[in-house]
Amino acid sequence: MIQIGNETLMIDPVFADRSSPYQFAGPKRYRPPACSIAELPSIDMVLVSHDHYDHLDEDALKELNKRFGPIFVAGLDSASVFPKKSVIIEMDWMHSR
Repeated sequence: MIQIGNETLMIDPVFADRSSPYQFAGPKRYRPPACSIAELPSIDMVLVSHDHYDHLDEDALKELNKRFGPIFVAGLDSASVFPKKSVIIEMDWMHSR
């Protein structure tokens, strides 16, 4: 999480116990997250660097969207993994806005 002025950005938020599409298998966290989503300040934007399980926690994205309605920024053709009715900006490598 990065705070710049009044804006808060999260990068690759993962709150799950396991880095896996299934919570009964896959690498387990060594330590719990520093806080829960409920304890976070308002989140304005979420950057997802890529769609590997250790960077993309779909349940966390749904909860962040429900709680804060942030703008999601991700790579091209990745909109399908984001919550419905969320604001998504898809960008290619070296693309800027």
